[in-house]
Amino acid sequence: MADVFESGEYSISGGSGQIKLTIPINLAVTAIGFMFKGISIAGSYPATAIWNSGYSEVSNGGWSPGGYPCGATAAGCFYTGISKYQAAPPTQQNTGWADSGQSGSGNNVSNSITVPTIPGGGEFQSGTVEYYGYNYDGQTRSLYINGSGPYSVGGSGNYKMISAALSAGDMGKTKNVNVYGSGMFNRARVRAIIYYLGSGYLIETKTGNCSNNYGGSVAGPLNNGQTGSSSMSLPSGNISHSIGGSGKAGFQYRVQYTYQQAYEIKTSNVQASCGGFSCGYSAAINNGSWVPSGNDWIQMDPLAFQPGNTATINISVGGSKKCGVKVAYAYTRARPLLLNTLEIRKGPTTTYALPVVDPEDINLDLDSYVQALVPTSPSDPTPIIRCVDLVEVDDEDAGPVRINTHHGSKAVRKWQG
Repeated sequence: MADVFESGEYSISGGSGQIKLTIPINLAVTAIGFMFKGISIAGSYPATAIWNSGYSEVSNGGWSPGGYPCGATAAGCFYTGISKYQAAPPTQQNTGWADSGQSGSGNNVSNSITVPTIPGGGEFQSGTVEYYGYNYDGQTRSLYINGSGPYSVGGSGNYKMISAALSAGDMGKTKNVNVYGSGMFNRARVRAIIYYLGSGYLIETKTGNCSNNYGGSVAGPLNNGQTGSSSMSLPSGNISHSIGGSGKAGFQYRVQYTYQQAYEIKTSNVQASCGGFSCGYSAAINNGSWVPSGNDWIQMDPLAFQPGNTATINISVGGSKKCGVKVAYAYTRARPLLLNTLEIRKGPTTTYALPVVDPEDINLDLDSYVQALVPTSPSDPTPIIRCVDLVEVDDEDAGPVRINTHHGSKAVRKWQG
Protein backbone atom coordinates (compact mmCIF):
# COMPACT_ATOMS: atom_id res chain seq x y z
CA MET A 1 0.00 0.00 0.00
CA ALA A 2 1.43 3.36 -1.06
CA ASP A 3 2.03 6.21 1.33
CA VAL A 4 1.25 9.82 0.41
CA PHE A 5 3.31 12.94 0.98
CA GLU A 6 1.31 16.19 0.85
CA SER A 7 3.04 19.55 0.96
CA GLY A 8 1.81 22.73 2.57
CA GLU A 9 0.71 25.69 0.46
CA TYR A 10 3.29 27.42 -1.72
CA SER A 11 2.60 30.99 -2.85
CA ILE A 12 3.38 32.03 -6.40
CA SER A 13 3.34 35.65 -7.54
CA GLY A 14 4.59 37.68 -10.47
CA GLY A 15 3.40 35.11 -12.99
CA SER A 16 5.98 32.38 -12.24
CA GLY A 17 7.89 30.62 -9.48
CA GLN A 18 9.64 27.43 -8.46
CA ILE A 19 9.00 24.71 -5.93
CA LYS A 20 11.83 22.36 -4.91
CA LEU A 21 11.20 18.95 -3.34
CA THR A 22 13.94 16.44 -2.37
CA ILE A 23 12.85 12.85 -3.00
CA PRO A 24 14.47 10.34 -0.60
CA ILE A 25 16.58 7.71 -2.30
CA ASN A 26 14.59 4.81 -0.95
CA LEU A 27 11.22 5.99 -2.27
CA ALA A 28 9.54 4.90 -5.46
CA VAL A 29 7.09 7.60 -6.60
CA THR A 30 3.91 6.09 -8.02
CA ALA A 31 1.74 9.19 -8.58
CA ILE A 32 2.11 12.97 -8.53
CA GLY A 33 -0.74 15.44 -8.08
CA PHE A 34 -1.25 19.21 -7.86
CA MET A 35 -3.93 21.52 -6.49
CA PHE A 36 -4.11 25.23 -7.36
CA LYS A 37 -5.76 28.04 -5.37
CA GLY A 38 -7.14 31.22 -6.91
CA ILE A 39 -5.77 34.54 -5.63
CA SER A 40 -7.62 37.46 -7.25
CA ILE A 41 -6.41 41.03 -7.51
CA ALA A 42 -8.31 44.23 -8.28
CA GLY A 43 -8.01 45.74 -11.73
CA SER A 44 -9.56 48.79 -13.33
CA TYR A 45 -10.22 50.31 -16.74
CA PRO A 46 -11.38 53.76 -17.90
CA ALA A 47 -15.17 54.02 -18.16
CA THR A 48 -17.65 56.79 -18.97
CA ALA A 49 -20.78 57.64 -17.00
CA ILE A 50 -23.43 60.38 -16.79
CA TRP A 51 -24.06 62.41 -13.63
CA ASN A 52 -27.49 64.07 -13.30
CA SER A 53 -28.05 67.22 -11.28
CA GLY A 54 -31.70 66.42 -10.60
CA TYR A 55 -34.78 68.39 -11.64
CA SER A 56 -35.78 71.76 -10.21
CA GLU A 57 -38.07 74.61 -11.23
CA VAL A 58 -36.39 77.91 -12.07
CA SER A 59 -37.74 81.35 -12.89
CA ASN A 60 -36.54 84.27 -14.95
CA GLY A 61 -33.61 85.93 -13.18
CA GLY A 62 -33.28 83.07 -10.69
CA TRP A 63 -30.42 80.64 -10.17
CA SER A 64 -29.72 77.02 -9.35
CA PRO A 65 -26.57 75.42 -7.92
CA GLY A 66 -23.81 74.18 -10.23
CA GLY A 67 -20.91 71.79 -9.72
CA TYR A 68 -19.80 68.54 -11.33
CA PRO A 69 -17.91 65.32 -10.48
CA CYS A 70 -14.20 64.69 -10.95
CA GLY A 71 -13.21 63.62 -14.43
CA ALA A 72 -15.97 65.71 -16.06
CA THR A 73 -15.53 66.19 -19.80
CA ALA A 74 -18.79 67.68 -21.14
CA ALA A 75 -22.14 69.05 -19.97
CA GLY A 76 -25.61 69.56 -21.38
CA CYS A 77 -28.65 71.38 -20.01
CA PHE A 78 -32.36 70.58 -20.31
CA TYR A 79 -35.20 73.11 -20.00
CA THR A 80 -38.80 71.89 -19.67
CA GLY A 81 -41.75 74.12 -20.45
CA ILE A 82 -43.99 75.28 -17.58
CA SER A 83 -46.97 77.17 -18.97
CA LYS A 84 -48.82 79.90 -17.10
CA TYR A 85 -52.62 79.94 -17.38
CA GLN A 86 -54.92 82.94 -16.94
CA ALA A 87 -58.68 83.06 -17.10
CA ALA A 88 -59.96 84.54 -20.35
CA PRO A 89 -62.57 87.33 -20.11
CA PRO A 90 -66.10 85.93 -20.37
CA THR A 91 -67.77 85.97 -23.78
CA GLN A 92 -71.04 87.97 -24.04
CA GLN A 93 -74.02 86.62 -25.88
CA ASN A 94 -77.31 88.51 -26.06
CA THR A 95 -80.66 88.37 -27.77
CA GLY A 96 -80.76 91.90 -29.11
CA TRP A 97 -83.88 93.92 -28.61
CA ALA A 98 -87.44 92.64 -28.72
CA ASP A 99 -89.33 95.91 -29.32
CA SER A 100 -93.09 96.39 -29.15
CA GLY A 101 -93.06 99.65 -31.03
CA GLN A 102 -94.89 102.77 -29.87
CA SER A 103 -98.51 102.37 -28.82
CA GLY A 104 -101.49 104.66 -28.61
CA SER A 105 -102.28 106.58 -25.48
CA GLY A 106 -103.07 104.47 -22.48
CA ASN A 107 -102.52 101.13 -24.18
CA ASN A 108 -100.65 98.16 -22.76
CA VAL A 109 -97.63 97.09 -24.81
CA SER A 110 -95.67 93.83 -24.48
CA ASN A 111 -93.09 91.60 -26.11
CA SER A 112 -90.94 88.59 -25.28
CA ILE A 113 -87.54 87.03 -25.92
CA THR A 114 -85.96 83.58 -25.44
CA VAL A 115 -82.87 83.52 -23.24
CA PRO A 116 -79.97 82.33 -25.43
CA THR A 117 -78.06 79.11 -24.82
CA ILE A 118 -74.25 78.79 -24.96
CA PRO A 119 -72.11 76.63 -27.27
CA GLY A 120 -71.30 73.08 -26.25
CA GLY A 121 -68.44 72.86 -23.77
CA GLY A 122 -69.00 76.41 -22.51
CA GLU A 123 -69.36 77.31 -18.87
CA PHE A 124 -72.14 79.69 -17.74
CA GLN A 125 -70.84 82.67 -15.78
CA SER A 126 -73.68 85.17 -15.32
CA GLY A 127 -76.68 86.66 -17.07
CA THR A 128 -79.20 89.51 -16.95
CA VAL A 129 -82.59 90.20 -18.47
CA GLU A 130 -83.47 93.89 -18.95
CA TYR A 131 -87.05 95.24 -19.15
CA TYR A 132 -87.60 98.80 -20.51
CA GLY A 133 -90.65 101.01 -20.41
CA TYR A 134 -90.68 104.24 -22.55
CA ASN A 135 -92.83 107.38 -22.30
CA TYR A 136 -93.31 109.35 -25.53
CA ASP A 137 -95.91 111.77 -24.07
CA GLY A 138 -94.94 115.38 -23.74
CA GLN A 139 -95.10 115.31 -19.97
CA THR A 140 -93.97 113.16 -17.07
CA ARG A 141 -96.14 110.14 -16.53
CA SER A 142 -96.28 107.07 -14.26
CA LEU A 143 -95.81 103.67 -15.86
CA TYR A 144 -95.71 100.04 -14.77
CA ILE A 145 -93.31 97.34 -15.95
CA ASN A 146 -94.50 93.75 -15.44
CA GLY A 147 -96.77 95.02 -12.70
CA SER A 148 -93.97 96.73 -10.86
CA GLY A 149 -94.30 100.49 -10.32
CA PRO A 150 -95.46 103.05 -10.69
CA TYR A 151 -92.31 104.67 -12.01
CA SER A 152 -92.19 108.38 -12.81
CA VAL A 153 -90.84 108.77 -16.34
CA GLY A 154 -90.31 112.06 -18.19
CA GLY A 155 -91.88 112.51 -21.60
CA SER A 156 -90.41 112.69 -25.07
CA GLY A 157 -88.77 109.23 -25.13
CA ASN A 158 -87.42 108.82 -21.63
CA TYR A 159 -87.49 105.34 -20.13
CA LYS A 160 -87.31 103.25 -17.02
CA MET A 161 -85.33 99.95 -16.96
CA ILE A 162 -85.56 97.20 -14.44
CA SER A 163 -83.46 94.01 -14.55
CA ALA A 164 -83.27 90.55 -13.10
CA ALA A 165 -80.39 88.09 -12.80
CA LEU A 166 -80.36 84.96 -14.91
CA SER A 167 -79.14 81.50 -13.90
CA ALA A 168 -77.94 78.64 -16.05
CA GLY A 169 -81.39 77.13 -15.68
CA ASP A 170 -82.97 80.16 -17.46
CA MET A 171 -81.22 79.44 -20.76
CA GLY A 172 -83.73 78.65 -23.48
CA LYS A 173 -86.69 79.98 -21.50
CA THR A 174 -89.02 82.83 -22.52
CA LYS A 175 -88.94 86.20 -20.74
CA ASN A 176 -91.93 88.58 -21.20
CA VAL A 177 -92.23 92.35 -20.76
CA ASN A 178 -95.49 94.27 -20.27
CA VAL A 179 -95.59 98.06 -20.00
CA TYR A 180 -98.71 100.23 -19.42
CA GLY A 181 -99.49 103.71 -18.21
CA SER A 182 -102.74 105.69 -18.52
CA GLY A 183 -102.75 108.73 -20.81
CA MET A 184 -99.28 108.13 -22.42
CA PHE A 185 -97.74 106.85 -25.55
CA ASN A 186 -95.98 103.62 -24.39
CA ARG A 187 -93.28 101.40 -25.75
CA ALA A 188 -91.87 98.13 -24.32
CA ARG A 189 -88.50 96.59 -24.97
CA VAL A 190 -86.76 93.48 -23.55
CA ARG A 191 -83.41 91.80 -24.03
CA ALA A 192 -81.41 89.03 -22.31
CA ILE A 193 -77.60 88.98 -21.95
CA ILE A 194 -75.52 86.04 -20.76
CA TYR A 195 -71.79 85.71 -20.18
CA TYR A 196 -69.96 82.40 -20.54
CA LEU A 197 -66.51 80.86 -20.85
CA GLY A 198 -65.85 78.54 -23.75
CA SER A 199 -64.13 75.12 -23.46
CA GLY A 200 -60.75 76.80 -23.95
CA TYR A 201 -61.45 79.60 -21.60
CA LEU A 202 -57.94 79.61 -20.01
CA ILE A 203 -55.29 81.63 -21.78
CA GLU A 204 -51.93 79.74 -21.86
CA THR A 205 -48.59 81.53 -21.79
CA LYS A 206 -45.84 79.09 -22.75
CA THR A 207 -42.20 79.07 -21.68
CA GLY A 208 -40.17 81.16 -24.11
CA ASN A 209 -36.45 81.22 -24.90
CA CYS A 210 -34.26 79.82 -22.12
CA SER A 211 -30.57 80.50 -21.53
CA ASN A 212 -27.99 80.51 -18.75
CA ASN A 213 -24.62 82.02 -17.93
CA TYR A 214 -22.74 78.84 -18.97
CA GLY A 215 -23.73 79.01 -22.61
CA GLY A 216 -26.83 76.83 -22.50
CA SER A 217 -29.59 78.05 -24.83
CA VAL A 218 -32.93 76.47 -25.76
CA ALA A 219 -35.30 78.21 -28.17
CA GLY A 220 -38.94 78.65 -27.18
CA PRO A 221 -41.80 78.41 -27.09
CA LEU A 222 -41.87 75.14 -25.15
CA ASN A 223 -45.20 73.43 -24.61
CA ASN A 224 -46.06 72.58 -21.04
CA GLY A 225 -43.95 69.48 -20.23
CA GLN A 226 -41.92 69.70 -23.46
CA THR A 227 -38.14 69.50 -22.98
CA GLY A 228 -35.42 71.06 -25.11
CA SER A 229 -31.69 70.54 -24.68
CA SER A 230 -28.43 72.31 -25.34
CA SER A 231 -24.75 71.86 -24.64
CA MET A 232 -23.17 74.08 -22.02
CA SER A 233 -19.78 74.57 -20.41
CA LEU A 234 -19.02 72.87 -17.11
CA PRO A 235 -20.83 74.87 -14.39
CA SER A 236 -18.30 75.60 -11.66
CA GLY A 237 -20.63 77.98 -9.78
CA ASN A 238 -24.27 79.02 -9.55
CA ILE A 239 -26.24 78.88 -12.80
CA SER A 240 -28.23 82.03 -13.61
CA HIS A 241 -31.30 81.66 -15.81
CA SER A 242 -33.10 83.84 -18.31
CA ILE A 243 -36.61 82.48 -19.03
CA GLY A 244 -38.97 84.14 -21.51
CA GLY A 245 -42.72 83.73 -21.94
CA SER A 246 -44.22 82.36 -18.75
CA GLY A 247 -40.95 83.10 -16.93
CA LYS A 248 -40.81 79.57 -15.54
CA ALA A 249 -39.15 76.32 -16.63
CA GLY A 250 -37.96 73.02 -15.29
CA PHE A 251 -34.19 72.68 -15.37
CA GLN A 252 -31.55 70.03 -14.99
CA TYR A 253 -28.12 69.43 -16.37
CA ARG A 254 -26.08 66.32 -17.00
CA VAL A 255 -22.34 65.87 -16.97
CA GLN A 256 -20.35 63.19 -18.75
CA TYR A 257 -17.31 62.06 -16.78
CA THR A 258 -14.68 59.32 -16.86
CA TYR A 259 -13.65 57.11 -13.97
CA GLN A 260 -11.77 53.89 -13.30
CA GLN A 261 -14.15 50.95 -13.31
CA ALA A 262 -12.97 48.30 -10.85
CA TYR A 263 -13.12 44.63 -11.74
CA GLU A 264 -11.72 41.35 -10.44
CA ILE A 265 -8.70 39.72 -12.10
CA LYS A 266 -8.81 36.03 -11.26
CA THR A 267 -6.09 33.41 -11.31
CA SER A 268 -6.12 31.53 -14.61
CA ASN A 269 -4.07 29.14 -16.75
CA VAL A 270 -1.84 27.67 -14.03
CA GLN A 271 0.79 25.30 -15.43
CA ALA A 272 3.28 23.09 -13.60
CA SER A 273 6.29 21.44 -15.27
CA CYS A 274 9.08 19.20 -13.96
CA GLY A 275 11.61 16.92 -15.63
CA GLY A 276 10.05 17.33 -19.05
CA PHE A 277 6.53 16.56 -17.84
CA SER A 278 3.67 19.04 -17.29
CA CYS A 279 0.11 19.47 -16.17
CA GLY A 280 -2.18 22.44 -15.46
CA TYR A 281 -5.57 24.09 -15.14
CA SER A 282 -6.51 26.59 -17.84
CA ALA A 283 -9.82 28.03 -16.58
CA ALA A 284 -10.24 30.94 -14.17
CA ILE A 285 -10.18 30.07 -10.45
CA ASN A 286 -12.32 31.97 -7.94
CA ASN A 287 -10.52 33.82 -5.19
CA GLY A 288 -9.73 31.49 -2.29
CA SER A 289 -11.02 28.38 -4.07
CA TRP A 290 -8.94 25.27 -4.70
CA VAL A 291 -9.13 23.22 -7.91
CA PRO A 292 -9.86 20.45 -8.40
CA SER A 293 -12.41 20.24 -5.60
CA GLY A 294 -12.73 17.41 -3.15
CA ASN A 295 -10.05 14.70 -3.10
CA ASP A 296 -9.13 14.98 -6.78
CA TRP A 297 -5.70 16.16 -7.87
CA ILE A 298 -4.33 17.26 -11.24
CA GLN A 299 -2.02 14.45 -12.28
CA MET A 300 1.56 14.64 -13.57
CA ASP A 301 3.60 11.67 -14.81
CA PRO A 302 5.31 10.09 -11.74
CA LEU A 303 8.57 9.82 -13.68
CA ALA A 304 8.98 13.56 -13.05
CA PHE A 305 10.17 12.82 -9.48
CA GLN A 306 13.30 10.65 -9.35
CA PRO A 307 14.40 9.13 -6.00
CA GLY A 308 17.54 10.72 -4.60
CA ASN A 309 17.04 13.91 -6.67
CA THR A 310 15.68 17.34 -5.87
CA ALA A 311 12.64 17.94 -8.07
CA THR A 312 12.47 21.50 -9.43
CA ILE A 313 8.84 22.31 -10.27
CA ASN A 314 8.30 25.39 -12.44
CA ILE A 315 4.95 27.15 -12.03
CA SER A 316 3.52 29.69 -14.47
CA VAL A 317 0.24 31.52 -13.85
CA GLY A 318 -1.85 33.98 -15.87
CA GLY A 319 -4.65 36.37 -14.99
CA SER A 320 -3.81 37.85 -11.58
CA LYS A 321 -0.35 36.20 -11.87
CA LYS A 322 -0.80 34.89 -8.32
CA CYS A 323 -1.85 31.49 -7.01
CA GLY A 324 -1.40 28.96 -4.25
CA VAL A 325 0.01 25.49 -4.99
CA LYS A 326 -0.02 22.19 -3.15
CA VAL A 327 1.96 19.13 -4.28
CA ALA A 328 1.36 15.55 -3.30
CA TYR A 329 2.97 12.30 -4.33
CA ALA A 330 2.24 8.69 -3.56
CA TYR A 331 5.23 6.44 -2.95
CA THR A 332 6.41 3.04 -1.85
CA ARG A 333 9.64 2.52 0.03
CA ALA A 334 12.34 0.37 -1.56
CA ARG A 335 13.37 -2.61 0.60
CA PRO A 336 16.97 -3.74 1.12
CA LEU A 337 18.06 -6.75 -0.95
CA LEU A 338 17.48 -9.89 1.12
CA LEU A 339 20.71 -11.93 1.15
CA ASN A 340 20.04 -14.52 3.82
CA THR A 341 18.10 -15.22 6.99
CA LEU A 342 18.96 -16.06 10.57
CA GLU A 343 16.58 -18.39 12.29
CA ILE A 344 15.81 -17.91 15.94
CA ARG A 345 13.60 -20.16 18.02
CA LYS A 346 11.09 -19.20 20.65
CA GLY A 347 10.09 -22.17 22.74
CA PRO A 348 10.11 -25.67 21.39
CA THR A 349 8.08 -24.97 18.24
CA THR A 350 8.13 -21.27 17.19
CA THR A 351 10.80 -20.22 14.70
CA TYR A 352 11.46 -16.76 13.25
CA ALA A 353 13.52 -16.05 10.12
CA LEU A 354 15.38 -12.76 10.49
CA PRO A 355 16.21 -11.04 7.17
CA VAL A 356 19.90 -10.42 6.70
CA VAL A 357 21.18 -7.79 4.26
CA ASP A 358 24.37 -6.03 3.21
CA PRO A 359 25.40 -3.39 5.78
CA GLU A 360 26.05 -0.98 2.91
CA ASP A 361 22.59 -1.40 1.26
CA ILE A 362 21.32 2.12 0.52
CA ASN A 363 17.75 1.09 1.29
CA LEU A 364 18.35 0.36 4.92
CA ASP A 365 15.97 2.34 7.08
CA LEU A 366 18.26 2.07 10.09
CA ASP A 367 21.99 1.60 10.34
CA SER A 368 23.58 -1.83 10.78
CA TYR A 369 23.02 -1.98 14.54
CA VAL A 370 23.00 -5.79 14.68
CA GLN A 371 25.69 -7.64 12.67
CA ALA A 372 26.47 -11.34 12.19
CA LEU A 373 29.04 -13.52 10.42
CA VAL A 374 27.25 -15.74 7.94
CA PRO A 375 28.44 -17.92 5.07
CA THR A 376 28.96 -16.05 1.86
CA SER A 377 26.69 -18.49 0.05
CA PRO A 378 25.51 -22.07 0.29
CA SER A 379 28.40 -23.07 -1.91
CA ASP A 380 30.95 -20.76 -0.28
CA PRO A 381 31.29 -21.18 3.48
CA THR A 382 33.59 -18.18 3.77
CA PRO A 383 32.25 -15.99 6.63
CA ILE A 384 31.03 -12.52 5.67
CA ILE A 385 29.54 -9.71 7.75
CA ARG A 386 25.82 -9.11 7.27
CA CYS A 387 23.30 -7.11 9.28
CA VAL A 388 19.75 -7.65 10.43
CA ASP A 389 17.23 -5.42 8.59
CA LEU A 390 15.69 -3.31 11.37
CA VAL A 391 12.91 -0.71 11.40
CA GLU A 392 11.28 1.42 14.07
CA VAL A 393 8.78 -0.45 16.18
CA ASP A 394 5.91 1.71 14.87
CA ASP A 395 6.82 1.20 11.22
CA GLU A 396 4.14 -0.46 9.11
CA ASP A 397 6.75 -3.12 8.12
CA ALA A 398 7.66 -3.94 11.74
CA GLY A 399 7.53 -7.63 12.52
CA PRO A 400 6.89 -9.24 15.91
CA VAL A 401 10.56 -9.65 16.81
CA ARG A 402 12.18 -6.90 18.91
CA ILE A 403 15.92 -6.38 19.42
CA ASN A 404 17.37 -4.04 21.99
CA THR A 405 20.21 -1.94 20.53
CA HIS A 406 22.30 0.94 21.82
CA HIS A 407 19.69 3.09 20.03
CA GLY A 408 16.82 1.51 21.87
CA SER A 409 14.35 -1.20 20.99
CA LYS A 410 13.96 -1.86 17.29
CA ALA A 411 11.80 -4.22 15.27
CA VAL A 412 12.94 -6.73 12.69
CA ARG A 413 11.33 -6.04 9.35
CA LYS A 414 8.80 -8.55 8.18
CA TRP A 415 10.50 -10.84 5.73
CA GLN A 416 9.51 -9.84 2.21
CA GLY A 417 10.51 -13.12 0.57
